[in-house]
Amino acid sequence: MVSKVKPFLKINYLARNEGIQGTLPSNKFAYRLYTSLAWPAALEGMLIYLISSIDLMMVGSLGADAIAATGIMTQPRLIFLSISRSLGVSVTALVARRKGEGSTVDLNKCLKQSLLLICILSTVSLFFSLKYIEDILYFSGAQAGYMGMAVAYGKTVIIAGFFTSIAVVVNSAHIGVGNTKIVLWSNIAGNLVNMILNFFLIYGIGFFPRLGIVGAGIATLVGSITTFFITILSVCYRERELFILGKESWIFEKKTIQSLIKVGSNVFAENSFERVGMFLYSRMVAQLGTVAFATHHICMNLCDIFYCFGQGMSKASSALAGQKLGEKRKDLAVIYGKIGQRLGLMAAFIAFIIFFVGRRWLMMLYSRDLEVIALGADILIIVAICCFTQTQALIYSGVLRGAGDTRYIALYSLAIIAVFRPVLTWMLCFPLGFGLYGAWMALMLDQALRMFFASKRFYSKKWMAVEL
Repeated sequence: MVSKVKPFLKINYLARNEGIQGTLPSNKFAYRLYTSLAWPAALEGMLIYLISSIDLMMVGSLGADAIAATGIMTQPRLIFLSISRSLGVSVTALVARRKGEGSTVDLNKCLKQSLLLICILSTVSLFFSLKYIEDILYFSGAQAGYMGMAVAYGKTVIIAGFFTSIAVVVNSAHIGVGNTKIVLWSNIAGNLVNMILNFFLIYGIGFFPRLGIVGAGIATLVGSITTFFITILSVCYRERELFILGKESWIFEKKTIQSLIKVGSNVFAENSFERVGMFLYSRMVAQLGTVAFATHHICMNLCDIFYCFGQGMSKASSALAGQKLGEKRKDLAVIYGKIGQRLGLMAAFIAFIIFFVGRRWLMMLYSRDLEVIALGADILIIVAICCFTQTQALIYSGVLRGAGDTRYIALYSLAIIAVFRPVLTWMLCFPLGFGLYGAWMALMLDQALRMFFASKRFYSKKWMAVEL
C-alpha cells in the first residue's frame, strides 16, 4: 500500500505539467521546508483549542447553562476579531511577497502601518461592543436563564479581544517571513496562563475567590495580555527580520495601504459573510434548546481543534505561496500547495479515526449529562467525516490567500456560508425536523462545497496573476 502511495508524494510527480522555471528542490528539502512552517502553526492552533477544551471542561462542571453562556459569546467574539484576522491575512500575503522580493524595508513598513491601523479599528470596535453587549447577546439568541452570566463573561472576553487583535497582526507578519515558532510559543504561553487561572478563579482554589464563569472571562483576559506582550517583544530586537523600532515610517503610505486594502477588504468581506452565516447558524441551534446548544458547543469545540490544525497548514501554504511568487517561481508555489494537500489528507485520516472511535469518550470529558453525551456521540460521526473536506478547503484557500486572490474566496463564502448554510440549516432543523443533526448535516455540505470551489481555483492557476 505504502509503495503505491509514494510516487504521488514525490516532487517529480507533483511538478508534472507545471512549466518548471528553475532547479527543483529534493523531496526531503521540500517536505522539510513545508513542515518546518506548518507544524508550529498547526500545533499552535491545535494546542490553543486543546487548552480551550480544558477550559470548557471546567466550565462544563458548572452545568449546561454555564456551557451555553460561554458558547453564546463565541460568534460575537469572532465578529470582533474578524477585522484583525482580515488584516492579518493581508499582512501575511504582503510580507511573504516582500520577503520573496528581498525587501526588508517594505515588509517592516507593512507591519508598522498595519499595527497602527488595527489599534485604531479595534479601539472603535471595543467601545461599541461593550456599550451594546446585552443587545448583541440577545440578538445572538441568548436565553433569559443564562443572560446575566453571558453578559459578565462577554465583557471581559471582548476586552481580551482588543489585545488579541494586535497580537494577531504581529503574528501574521511572523508567518509571512516563516517565523511560525514565535507564533507557537507566544500563544502557548498566553493560553497556559489562561488555563491555570481558570482552575483557580472558576473553583476558588486557595486564596482566590470562587468566580465561576466570570473567573473564566478574567483568565481569558490575562492570557490574552500575556500573548500580546510576548508578540510585541518579539519584534523589538534589531537583529531580527521584523523590527518595529527601526527607521521605517509608521505613517500610512499609499502603496502599503492600497496593497493591504486590496487583499484585506476581500478577506474582511469573506469573514463578514462567514460570521453572518455562523451567527445565523448559531442562533438557530440556540433555538433548539439548552441541551442541544450545549451539545453543539462541545462538538464545535472538538471540531475546531482539528480545524485549527488545518489552519496551521493553511498558514504555511499562504507563506510559501507568497514567498515563491515573490521569487518569481510560480512552479514552486503550486508544488508546495500540492505538498500541503497530501499532508492534509494524512492528518485528516488520523483525525477521522480519533473522532469516530473515541466519540463517546470525548463527550464524557466535557459533560456528565447523559443526554448531552448520547447526542454528541452521534454528532461526532459527522465531525469525523468533515475532517477530510475541511482540511482540503483550508489548504487550497491558504494558497489563494498567500497569492492575494481573496476576492474569489469572498464570493464563494457569500454564496455558501452566508446564504446556503443558514437556509439549509433552517430547512433541516425545523421544517424537516432533524434538529441538531440537521445543523451538522448542513455544515458537512458547506465544507464540501468550499473544498470544491477552492480546489477548482487552485488548479485553474488564475491566482498566480494577482499583483501586490
